[in-house]
Amino acid sequence: MESALLFVLAVQTPTPVDSIRPANLSIPIGIARVGVSLGNSARWTGFRLSLRDAGVRRVNGLSVSLWKAEQDGNRDARFNAISLGLVGPEGGYLRGINIGGVGVLASRNISGINIGGGGLVSEGSIFGLNVALALFRF
Repeated sequence: MESALLFVLAVQTPTPVDSIRPANLSIPIGIARVGVSLGNSARWTGFRLSLRDAGVRRVNGLSVSLWKAEQDGNRDARFNAISLGLVGPEGGYLRGINIGGVGVLASRNISGINIGGGGLVSEGSIFGLNVALALFRF
């Protein structure tokens, strides 16, 4: 009697890199979302260092981002206190001190001390001390 073995090979179509959305992955050093966060934490109080923001909800404290946020990835994000970015902080509401090498971008409003190397852009209000080559309000 002959035995037949059936092997099933599951083939998965690779996902294009452009369709992958960065998860809120981070290395939290603290308790109850308070302390130091290395990575893209969605909610954090304290110091937060992220390569690229996406899906951020609220950050209270010092937030440093090394690259620009994912397109429309932070439209509702709330940054309170100090937001720094090599390219620039980007979120819905930016309150406090906001400094960007290229600029600062808010989909709702910017308030506080705002410094953008190239410009400050808001779809809402811009309040406070504002320094940039160009100010845009849409």
